[in-house]
Amino acid sequence: TPTVTKRPPIREDPEFAKYFKMLSMGLPMGAVKQAMTRDGMDPSVMDMDHDKPLATPDEKETGTASATAAKKKSPKVLRKKLFWTSIDKSKLDKDSLWAQAQQDSQNLEGLDYDMDEFATLFTQQNGKKGTSGKSPAPGAQKRKKKALVQLIDGRREMNGSILLRKFKHDYKQLAKDLDNLDVGDMDENEVKAHMKLLPTKDEVKKIDEYLAKANSESEKEEAIAKLGDCEKYMVAMMSVDEAAKKFECMLYRSQFEGRVGELEAEVKDLKEACSCVRGSERLRKLLVFALRLGNTLNTSESGEGASAITLDSLLKMHEAKAFDKQTSVLHYLVSIIEKNDKDVLSVKEDLEPAKKAERIVAESLKKSLEDLSDGLDAINDMGMEEAQRQAEAKGDKNVLADVNAVLKQTNIGQFALSADTRLKQLSGELDDAVEACSGLLKYFGEDAVMPSDVFFSTLN
Repeated sequence: TPTVTKRPPIREDPEFAKYFKMLSMGLPMGAVKQAMTRDGMDPSVMDMDHDKPLATPDEKETGTASATAAKKKSPKVLRKKLFWTSIDKSKLDKDSLWAQAQQDSQNLEGLDYDMDEFATLFTQQNGKKGTSGKSPAPGAQKRKKKALVQLIDGRREMNGSILLRKFKHDYKQLAKDLDNLDVGDMDENEVKAHMKLLPTKDEVKKIDEYLAKANSESEKEEAIAKLGDCEKYMVAMMSVDEAAKKFECMLYRSQFEGRVGELEAEVKDLKEACSCVRGSERLRKLLVFALRLGNTLNTSESGEGASAITLDSLLKMHEAKAFDKQTSVLHYLVSIIEKNDKDVLSVKEDLEPAKKAERIVAESLKKSLEDLSDGLDAINDMGMEEAQRQAEAKGDKNVLADVNAVLKQTNIGQFALSADTRLKQLSGELDDAVEACSGLLKYFGEDAVMPSDVFFSTLN
């Protein structure tokens, strides 16, 4: 008689281990049964008593009484919930990302992931407490729920505190650094964020009234400790004279390299554009061919033709049609050039650098440079004030007459001197570019007041 191997209980049966793992992760029974059906398994197995082995065909007839026992014995599994905002399925367009995703599994089933890790991290049997970490000390829960004193608008406090925690500054140290005009490597966005959170007049008034109730320095510190992060930051900034003005200086400094670099690149592009157009022999020949064709069309053999034409005359040649209403004068000009000096038709190669110049306005470059120079004047003033303040703090009342020597004494002053040298050099380069543009207009006989971008747009 052959030996019959007794099967283990269903919950321990290797054949069904995968599905019990899904249950332990908190997946609903319906999802588990669906997975079994997809795998070619009998989903009714999950309705049987999980503590008994799978019944043989002969045993199934007598085993139906315990069909629903498993549900009662299975411990309830708690899962961490993700509180997201779902979209009503009826509102989805048929071509939307989510409509297409309906064809795939709606859970992790079928993906490569560690089920044990998932179960450890996100599931827990009802009645059991988490084991990670140490038990909180007596009274710790109360300390967590300790109410903060709120003096400013709740939304401003919440948003400001979130932003400030991102940058992780010690507010007292930041106030000290700002007062010395040296906030380290703060970038433009960080400076702007801190500027937005400076206290308004009303907020200063509320904070002052609150702190005035403290009778000693220790009570004041305790009162500050009860404030939110945003309000603590405001308290620190209230100790800085002209905090907003000093942040403006820091903003200028953080933007300086980018703004000057952009100006330098545009000035360089403008000079290269003027140079390539002025030096193009092909363009000169093209305009002469155009002049000769136009004169032939506009005058008789004995008449006097035009001596020169504007650059936009080439555009008008494109608009003018022959009597066949198909051939434009420009097309005809090209055919003449092709027969007489074909190399001229490669003029586009000469003018490649001129493409960038059509969006560069020389007057705008001047204005941007003036704005940078004005901003630097404010930096110089602040640098002088800071040097004088530091000298007085050391007991030195003799303020140096040499401005440069004074500025060299402070970090912001050293930046001001370096920036001044850079702007003077840029100013010289810009003067050269403007002069090149004027010379180019004169070379082509164009109106001297024509903006550089208009000239190069027409050319391109």
